Amino acid sequence: MRITTSSSNAHFIREMNALKSQQNNLSRQISTGQKIHGSEDGAASVARASAASTEKSKIQAFANNINRAETIGNLSLESLQLFKGISDSASDLGLVNDGHSSPMDLLSKDANIRQLINQGINSLNAKLGGDYLFAGANISEIPFEAQRYTEFLEDAKGNYVDISGNPIAPGDPPVASVMRDTTGAIVFDAKGDPIPLPDNYIGEAYSVSYTGSVSRGDDVRFRVSENSQVDPFSRGSQNAGYGEVLNNMIALRDAFLSEDMNGISVRADALENSRINVNDGIVELAVKVNGIKTVEQINAGRFNQLESNISELVDADLAETIVEFNRMQTAYEATLSSGARILNLSLLDYLR
Repeated sequence: MRITTSSSNAHFIREMNALKSQQNNLSRQISTGQKIHGSEDGAASVARASAASTEKSKIQAFANNINRAETIGNLSLESLQLFKGISDSASDLGLVNDGHSSPMDLLSKDANIRQLINQGINSLNAKLGGDYLFAGANISEIPFEAQRYTEFLEDAKGNYVDISGNPIAPGDPPVASVMRDTTGAIVFDAKGDPIPLPDNYIGEAYSVSYTGSVSRGDDVRFRVSENSQVDPFSRGSQNAGYGEVLNNMIALRDAFLSEDMNGISVRADALENSRINVNDGIVELAVKVNGIKTVEQINAGRFNQLESNISELVDADLAETIVEFNRMQTAYEATLSSGARILNLSLLDYLR
């Protein structure tokens, strides 16, 4: 009889401890809102939740690259569309030519296209932060360098100096530099063939050089998922073609200056043909931006799915947990009441 009583007491204590442990666990779930707090709550669930959380963190890291790439793509597209509008205006100046334009008409077109050339150079030298958008892989270096007409003089020793007296270069006059003839008029000596220039041409572009990279393999890429990369910048080989557009605009300007009607038609046609490259570049950038947005949507969908999976594994259903807690509380009290009738007072005192 003593063995049976001892066994009953031990069983009762185990039941009470189990009920109390379940109560404590449910109470913790209610207070924290989570049903998993460690491996004791289910090793498999903990492992799945941990893996999902790790993947979610990676997607968050990729999101920074996606945002940067999308910003670059959008700004590049806007800048190139601006350049297209500029080259459209320059082309229109050349195409509206009936062969009977007056010198005043040509002078007005010359002034307009000089302004458009400078605007075009600025739009293609656009940058985001410290990165030039149209430099290919050379994003830290200005991609379109303009060689400008610069006035120079000759000092007593025969050295070329700028108008402030600073040395320019020994020997032959620097490319795109100008000097004044004996009448005081500005001339540009191009290969022994002096070209008269108006005073306002000092500082204007003589030609434009593209200094960025052209190799496709050098293009800057951003990693946006485990197995995916994007290159939001305009391609280097495409950028070189934009330099050709600028130089054709300059050539058209020079035809206006020299009042060469035939030359205006020829230069206008060359400009129109080179502008095809701009249209192609706009389409290519638009496709890139859309591709980046698609990757962003895919990653966002995967991120939301992972959050849902983690929530199912970790988060507690508050209403259901409260009902279960009340049920356990009732069971605990009922068991305690039953035990009070079975066990002697000393054991009950021990439990308390």
